[in-house]
Amino acid sequence: MAKAKAVLVQREDAWFLALAERTEFSQLEPICDSQADPAELASAVVQRLASTNGRVFQLAVLVSSSRVFHSSFPASEIGGAKNSKAIPYRLEADLPLSAEELLADWSFGEDQSVSGFAMDRSWINARILALVDQAKESGFQVEVGLLSARSLATCQSLVEQGRVPESSILLIENADKIEMFKLESKVPTQWRIMHSSSSVAEWKLLLADSSDPVFILNSSEPNDWAQNLDRPTTLLGDNQEQLALKCASRLLARPRLAWINFARDASLVGGGDQVQQNWSRLLTVASVCVLLVAGAIFYRSFQLKAETARLQAEQGVVFTSTFPGQRQPAAILRRFRSEYAKTVGARATNSAEVQTPQEAIPILGELVASLPLNIPFAVSELRVEDGAIYLDLEIQKHEDAGLIAEALGSERIRLGPPSTDSTGEKVTALLRGTLQAGGKP
Repeated sequence: MAKAKAVLVQREDAWFLALAERTEFSQLEPICDSQADPAELASAVVQRLASTNGRVFQLAVLVSSSRVFHSSFPASEIGGAKNSKAIPYRLEADLPLSAEELLADWSFGEDQSVSGFAMDRSWINARILALVDQAKESGFQVEVGLLSARSLATCQSLVEQGRVPESSILLIENADKIEMFKLESKVPTQWRIMHSSSSVAEWKLLLADSSDPVFILNSSEPNDWAQNLDRPTTLLGDNQEQLALKCASRLLARPRLAWINFARDASLVGGGDQVQQNWSRLLTVASVCVLLVAGAIFYRSFQLKAETARLQAEQGVVFTSTFPGQRQPAAILRRFRSEYAKTVGARATNSAEVQTPQEAIPILGELVASLPLNIPFAVSELRVEDGAIYLDLEIQKHEDAGLIAEALGSERIRLGPPSTDSTGEKVTALLRGTLQAGGKP
């Protein structure tokens, strides 16, 4: 069955819808206010789609820039580009959302930097999934193939048409704000939103660290700040909406080519019968939970390794200052224990009585490997500190806490009875334990 195409666009004042007519999209039609509640938006879109002869729709959603967050950072902070699963956890350090609350997509620059974009998952789910469900109830199907910011689609369209170089600075004027994209080899490495009343001095400061050519979209004639930038600028008279629609049409056919596409998350794609769709969502949620746990553990492991290296370097500094002129031994702690035994003045002093801190990384690995895969849960905190184990979970049922504690127990790990609490539909479990000396994993 042929799939009809549609594009849903959010501007500051309203939501607009455009339907495909052969190979081109129709003009955008206002369907409801930009601040309409999710049910009203879903109803308006479904009514308009139902008025056509289509039964299966590919939908592109281009939201206002105010709904998208951005952060850039070196890939080395997550252990390299190969560890992209850790990116949502790195993003939560810069954004007002936790890794579980955000929907993220990203690209990598040639300088090994990460350009990360994110949206509030609950805001998207309330609108997109409601729309998909209402369409299903009305007898047709909606598949979300593209979800991005309207200005990102505009920017990508200009680059793909050769109107803007792959490495340049693009300024897009929208009502009372101006969006600045710094492009490096087709990757938007910086994204800033400035008020249109910003002074020339502010713009000069913002552009001072780049010699790339500057392009300005939606300026029918040069304005004061553009004329006084003291650098060449190119004015583009293209229609931003048409640029975004052309880009959406192309990317619906080949969504993998999108610079940023939050719809890569399978939970946003409608389709299938209701039972299959429900199972698909459950499996997706379970998969996301596993990936989130794995990403969190990996990111924490990376931090612990970095902290271990730092502490070892500090031990070397302390050894050099304590024993000047002596070569550092491989086992610095053992040397310190031996010297300690001598310092307390008793030859019979057993240096083994000086306790050695237990290494936490192997214990973390053992805990993660023992977590049961058949019980849904989310890890809020997992910490091993001075022989004590702290594990905080979100679970579906109170009895799941006991099953998880039983699975984690061993000769080396001794967990006490878990405590649980519930707030509404949310159940939290606190597991506390200790490491047993001489126990086997």
